[in-house]
Amino acid sequence: MDSVQNHLERISLLEEPLWISNSLSASTKFLDMSEYRRQFCSESARWFPMPPMEAGVSTVASKTSREVMTTPLPLIRMFMNTEYWKDLFPSIVVNASVVVSGGRQLSPKINQDTKLADIEIQAQLQILTPLVGLRETIFKRTCYRLKDRRGWLLVDLPIYEMHINDSSRCQLPFVRSLLVCPSSRTLGFSKVIWVEMFQYQSNEVHPLYCQTLWSQRWLCTLSRECLRLHSYDQYFSPLGLSVPDEGVATLKRLVILAKEMTTRFYSGIACATPRFVPIDDDAHECMSFAMDTNYWVAAKSTKFGMMQHQKLLELVLSTDRLVGEKLLQIPSYYEKNCISLHRHTEHGDKRMVRDTSFDESGGVVVTAQMDSESLNNEDDVSSVITSAFGLSIHPDYDGSILTLSYVQPPSSSSEGHWKKEISNKICNIIQDIALTFESYSLTLPLTSFT
Repeated sequence: MDSVQNHLERISLLEEPLWISNSLSASTKFLDMSEYRRQFCSESARWFPMPPMEAGVSTVASKTSREVMTTPLPLIRMFMNTEYWKDLFPSIVVNASVVVSGGRQLSPKINQDTKLADIEIQAQLQILTPLVGLRETIFKRTCYRLKDRRGWLLVDLPIYEMHINDSSRCQLPFVRSLLVCPSSRTLGFSKVIWVEMFQYQSNEVHPLYCQTLWSQRWLCTLSRECLRLHSYDQYFSPLGLSVPDEGVATLKRLVILAKEMTTRFYSGIACATPRFVPIDDDAHECMSFAMDTNYWVAAKSTKFGMMQHQKLLELVLSTDRLVGEKLLQIPSYYEKNCISLHRHTEHGDKRMVRDTSFDESGGVVVTAQMDSESLNNEDDVSSVITSAFGLSIHPDYDGSILTLSYVQPPSSSSEGHWKKEISNKICNIIQDIALTFESYSLTLPLTSFT
């Protein structure tokens, strides 16, 4: 057996004292690094080359287990194809491509008889806030078939000798692994054990990057997107809905429109993130902009101390006075992970499309306005969804980080006038949320803040 496969399969299955629980997450455990170095001295030195006692050096590792709504083989196939992999993690992966060296490299074909396959990938990862710069990474992804021929192990390891364009974005030492097996509890599901390990220097990496891109965020996103794919298949299959064909067409149109606006939100924040982001506690006071021939983007992050992200989302949505009566929702049974259509509260001929994604790792809500007849025509989605407003919420150690962003086509007004106008809009929204937050805080007993 390959030594890498053997090692990562072992540590994925081990529990205490190697993996220990803490108060940050009920579903995630964290590696006891001293125990890891004691049990796996050679692997520790190989994968994490910086001396552990050196000032400013941190090594972080987390493990999250979860049932995911897909079987192992289709999941591994999606991971071994960069386009599908990017679609599984739209809020994390900005760009992904196959690294071509010595000729064209295609995604490997994976089937029941595959024992081992690999691919080299170059990707940009983001946190949905302009506080944290995009991070470029180049790595080799290998999938191994387990001996029982029912499960898979997928491993990502960095390629240090390959050039990363931005010298300020150093290649972090990291190990990422997924142990994927058929669920023993639910037919059609997989049990996934996700391990994320990386080492960094505190003066080179924003702490929010380290707090956010741990195993829980990756696996929650994967679970959420697989649930959506399954829900759409159910809705749009011939047996899924007892509605007329034109009704199914309307639902499909709604899904396409929602995906378009949410993609703009994700890419807009990436564009608005400065190339060089200082690691500065006061950076959230700044507004970030991006302006090209296609879209103008404005984004701003602010921190709400002593506020869990679940409650902050409720407070944020309570300040939204434009989204009225809900007309339909896909899927109908899960409000925290759905696409919905609403009436505009002030204009009867307008509709509001909303995409909500929320779980224990954070949340995203994106909303766009359109005409009521747009769902039933064949206009290009880029002309129907002209602008989008979105927010993302990330848990922080002692509170939550809220990011607001507007994305719209170039305005007829000057850039300077638009920046001032949109800045005022975003700041007014943040002020409304802050006032709601303050009112809510006054209703809580003092023990809520201790």
